[in-house]
Amino acid sequence: MKDNFNPKVCGIIAEYNPFHNGHAWQIEKLRREFGMDIIIAAMSGGFTQRGEPAIADKHSRAMLAAVGGVDLVIELPAVFALRSAQDFARGGADLLQKAGAKFLAFGAENADKNMLTKIAAAIDATTTQEKLRKNIKAGQSYAAALTETLELTADKDVLRQPNNILAVEYLRAVNRLENNLTPIVLPRMGAGHNETKITEGAASGAALRKTLFADEPPWDKIAGAVPSQTLNNLRENRDYPQEERLFRAVAAKIADDSWNGEDIFGLNEGLGDRLKKAAKTAASLAQIIDMASAKRYPKSRIRRALCHIMLNFAADETAEFDKAGAKYIRVLAFNDRGRLWLKKIKSLSPAPIVNRLAKFIRHDADNTARRMIAKDVAAADLQELCRAAPLPRGRDFVASAMYIKRND
Repeated sequence: MKDNFNPKVCGIIAEYNPFHNGHAWQIEKLRREFGMDIIIAAMSGGFTQRGEPAIADKHSRAMLAAVGGVDLVIELPAVFALRSAQDFARGGADLLQKAGAKFLAFGAENADKNMLTKIAAAIDATTTQEKLRKNIKAGQSYAAALTETLELTADKDVLRQPNNILAVEYLRAVNRLENNLTPIVLPRMGAGHNETKITEGAASGAALRKTLFADEPPWDKIAGAVPSQTLNNLRENRDYPQEERLFRAVAAKIADDSWNGEDIFGLNEGLGDRLKKAAKTAASLAQIIDMASAKRYPKSRIRRALCHIMLNFAADETAEFDKAGAKYIRVLAFNDRGRLWLKKIKSLSPAPIVNRLAKFIRHDADNTARRMIAKDVAAADLQELCRAAPLPRGRDFVASAMYIKRND
């Protein structure tokens, strides 16, 4: 390889749940208007940041992203993917920097970079942090506390939009890196993040997922909102994971009198007791979530907490992972450009590149990396149990990175 191979490399933190036209538009815009040569996606695995099982396994989603234009798809470890917005952003930015990205692109409902940057800076101010902690202690959720804390800094409506909140956290994350990623803020294209209806030619991931669970999905409408490869994959693999199928396992674990959850990350401020009480009387997972949720415990936090319990996210171990950051770059899918970039950074990245998980664990992984990977594999197995007909556990352990040949 020539030593002067020095492309513009952009990272995206994504879930691709599923990969749709809005994602394809973002990739094309980064190439056409910003001149990006290589695009890397740090993608969540079996579960999304909101604590829900993804609509398809990570290997399928990575494949569709690579077919759709991403050059390299790497896994965002579960210990960061299944976290609050700030930890999700921090883990993703750290991983992408270790994968050689120089830019970080993300969408926002309000793509005013200067305004979002000011909000990010205001959050990190000492006085803001003190007021934020006070509001959370008073019983507000993080999002509500943040909105009230910054009411004099920003329009409240800005912080009520989910992608704006994530955008602010991305900006905070890149500012904390030793070598900053240059942020690129893009306007969100098409349907809103929480829009639940498919409009012509556009749909949010939430709208697509809701539609796919219908007895007879309107495939003609779905076809207008996703690339053809995504459509085919969704039609051919209709045993979509559903969180409700975990009810018995969850209830059996946390309703047991011997369980207290004291060592589990995030089960503070009485949340463990709320979950235990709910599990003892609820008739479904949805009821556990409803009964345990409150003003200070939004449903997304409850869902993540249940995942933390089932995956044994110990508080002390999670703190160790946070300090270490991403310990590996696990490759899920790549094309020719992605392969070239992997060769370029193989000896330069502070994190090892993993194509075959079993080989890495046997020969190269240190203890922290092994335990971090164990959470990724466990999350993939737990997602599989959310299907009506789950496949044998452990397939993720032996899966290899997928090469996607492009015609260009």
